Amino acid sequence: MLREDRAASVDQTRQARGWRYVTLQVADIDAVHEELRAKGVREGLAPVTLGEVARISMILDPDGNWIELSRRASIVGSLSDD
Repeated sequence: MLREDRAASVDQTRQARGWRYVTLQVADIDAVHEELRAKGVREGLAPVTLGEVARISMILDPDGNWIELSRRASIVGSLSDD
């Protein structure tokens, strides 16, 4: 039987044990992030570059679940749009 967990938070924490967020690979983080923000999507983390590994940002769905937008160099070949 399913029961509502009234102790659950609408704004879950991003860093904790267990599955905290889903990652979507996106070619242009900045453009997609800005487009989603313009449509009213809540921002969890503005776009940031993690060295030469990845460029990421985070958004939250209407239920407060975290979604990472990622452009990983190991997948796309580089972090630049060239």
